[in-house]
Amino acid sequence: GNYYVRVTSRGGSTGDYVLHINSSSAITPDGNDRFRLASVVGLNGFGDGVRDGSIEPADDVDFYRFTTLRAGTLVVDTTGGLNTHGVLYDSSRTELARDDDSGAGDNFEMTHSAPRGTYYVRVTSSGGGSTGDYRLRINGPGVVSVDGNDTFQTATVIGLDGYGDGNWAGTIDPAEDRDYYRFSV
Repeated sequence: GNYYVRVTSRGGSTGDYVLHINSSSAITPDGNDRFRLASVVGLNGFGDGVRDGSIEPADDVDFYRFTTLRAGTLVVDTTGGLNTHGVLYDSSRTELARDDDSGAGDNFEMTHSAPRGTYYVRVTSSGGGSTGDYRLRINGPGVVSVDGNDTFQTATVIGLDGYGDGNWAGTIDPAEDRDYYRFSV
């Protein structure tokens, strides 16, 4: 169903906030070995997203999908003990970048200047001979605050990832400001 969240100030204060939603209707990311089965990485209002993954068996392929709300620089990398290889694609599945070991340790790190839109990341073990866990990190252009989401009708929609989580950053200013958000589970 659809749910709404209203954020207001307390005691007349103003400032920035980050709304985090964690629903209990999570789905498993297993089987994300094709574009059409890509696991969603939810980006917060700052353009950041994180997703833990695992390569098992050694020839496993993991696909992830995320959407940026602004044009700007994307940095996509992995961390962890697994030697990873990554490929970045646009929404039409055209390869934009690929990397093996530019990140920390034996991890990939790709930097790409990109327009607003949907992107895919393909993660494999480098050389296809290893198994293990990794953390995929996305740092993209963010949208810190949203104006005009002051009613149920103009509520900002928060997309939830495959685990049922979603984030959004906003600002209460002036003190009587109200921000409405909508999400579906």
